[in-house]
Amino acid sequence: MTRLRSLPRWLVWIIVGLIISLVAFFALSGKPLVTPLIEQGFNSIAYDYKSPYLTTPLAPGPAGPRLVPGRVVIVIVDGLREDTSRQDMPGLNALRERGADLTAVTGEPSFSYPGWTVIGSGAWQEVSGVTTNYYSGTVRLDNLFQEAHSRGLRTAVVGSEGWRMLYGDWLDVAESIREPSGYRDVAGAQAADEEALRKALALIRGESGSPSPDLLLVHFPGVDNVSHGYGVGRETRETAAHVDGLITQLAAALDLSQDALVVTADHGHVNRGGHGGWEPEVKTVPLVFVGRGIQPGAYPQARQVDIAPTVAALLGLPMPAFSQGRPLLSLLQADAAQKGLIGQAAAIQLATFYDTYYQTVSQGRDLGGPFAQAIRSRYQARIESGETQALDDYVRELETAAANVRERRLAGERQGRLPLAGLLGLLPLAYFAFRRPSRDWLLPLAGAALYFILFNFWYFLILGYRWSMTAFNTEADIVPFVEGRVIQAVVFMLLAALAVGALARERPAGTAAALGMDTLFLIGYALVLQVLTFYWQWGVTFSWTMPDLRLGFKYYLDLIQLGAMYLPIQAPLGLPLALLMPLLALGGWGLARLVVNLRARRVLAEQAVGLQTRPPVAAEEGPAGEERSNGS
Repeated sequence: MTRLRSLPRWLVWIIVGLIISLVAFFALSGKPLVTPLIEQGFNSIAYDYKSPYLTTPLAPGPAGPRLVPGRVVIVIVDGLREDTSRQDMPGLNALRERGADLTAVTGEPSFSYPGWTVIGSGAWQEVSGVTTNYYSGTVRLDNLFQEAHSRGLRTAVVGSEGWRMLYGDWLDVAESIREPSGYRDVAGAQAADEEALRKALALIRGESGSPSPDLLLVHFPGVDNVSHGYGVGRETRETAAHVDGLITQLAAALDLSQDALVVTADHGHVNRGGHGGWEPEVKTVPLVFVGRGIQPGAYPQARQVDIAPTVAALLGLPMPAFSQGRPLLSLLQADAAQKGLIGQAAAIQLATFYDTYYQTVSQGRDLGGPFAQAIRSRYQARIESGETQALDDYVRELETAAANVRERRLAGERQGRLPLAGLLGLLPLAYFAFRRPSRDWLLPLAGAALYFILFNFWYFLILGYRWSMTAFNTEADIVPFVEGRVIQAVVFMLLAALAVGALARERPAGTAAALGMDTLFLIGYALVLQVLTFYWQWGVTFSWTMPDLRLGFKYYLDLIQLGAMYLPIQAPLGLPLALLMPLLALGGWGLARLVVNLRARRVLAEQAVGLQTRPPVAAEEGPAGEERSNGS
């Protein structure tokens, strides 16, 4: 103890800071604490999320009248952006002129399997439980193919193998296509699309040996494949134009006086390639209905969950039992009585679903419901009359009530997490209280601010990333992204320590080193506060609702930066920045003092040279060249 007291104060605090950082990173886990937090949060969405809304079986509601006596064909152009569909696909634009022209908004995460499930079921990701492309197995909820198959309609899919996995139990025919060899295989992507067209035409014409389907889905994967490989550029536009010709051929094979064609996409892409996030160019996709039962015209924006109920209405099927969308009555070519029957069927299905939704969310607590049947009773007469706006208003009020219930439960959970989050956020203040006088925190605060400015400037402006899953263009990009952010964080933390040491050049060397530790502490504390804020708002596991995924991505990014404070060498060994930051601050201190000394020497040298080269001062002379004297 005597020896400890004899140590310089600055060295004591560096040792204390090092111990605190090591305890924080290895608390109860034997490995950096942030590692299981990152894994747990990611796995809660990607692998472990099990929708609680599917535990209560829901029977399908009533069906409306069938509007399409022939078949309905759904075309999915994987990864097609809405702007690309208008600029580079004249054939699709011609179908827009003949049919209903809309855009649709997707859900999040905006990946393929979740989007395919939304299109087939009308249920958003947190209800379907299909949240990423890591999902494996048949979908666990009612869907278009199930409803059609159970009522004797022939169902078929042509496309990637994932469609068979998701819906194979209810498909009479599932034709897979050969995938391209890689994301930069443009010829292979276009060949896959051509194969999909050939197999779809064979089914439509009855040349495949199977009866022609009543419900056919055709999946063109080429645009998505090329967008991942090249970004949304020339190659993608050429592939979209190629698909456009295939869609034109497919439409020509249909009798649109008896059949209906739907063209849409599961998601779009950001310019550099990639999807999964919240960006408008990713979540806004084309949606075109044309043929029998469709009233031509331009219509307001719809949602991806509206596709399944609308297709169900065209085929006279019940709405999928877990659907959260509504049939788009305004674009259906039907009289008021038919629209009244379709609207009433949708109203019953939605009321049943949302009352079940309330029971699942409330878990026996009073959260202001059940609400759906009461809302339906207020709109029933208007909906039965075939008023299009009535169904839209009804769905909007249902969704508002459901959102309020969700917020009430979240508020209760947040109240329960607040004490722990607050306690963990206050504990580090002890370091502030006992470390040193408040004036000594000005330099570490400047260093921490410098770190966050540099990190975010590099992340957003130089690299062009956002708080979004689109940061990963492909799965192969995930590890390099994490490694890159660790390196980025370490470099800017060390630069911050270097700057703080330089600014502390007038202070003792030990003080400068301790200020480097203080800088690391402030950076870590700011990150911990942000992580705790997310924990307070959403928790770290997600069992019944999806968090705000933009903030969720920021949460992962904050954890990655915290993880960078302990550089892994060979697990579980690593190099804590609590050792490097004081050294870098000391280096900055020494460098700054060296520069100051060199400048001082230069100034002195220049002054000395100036004295040597200055001409001597001549004595004053009087008239006739005689020296003046004081007496003269």
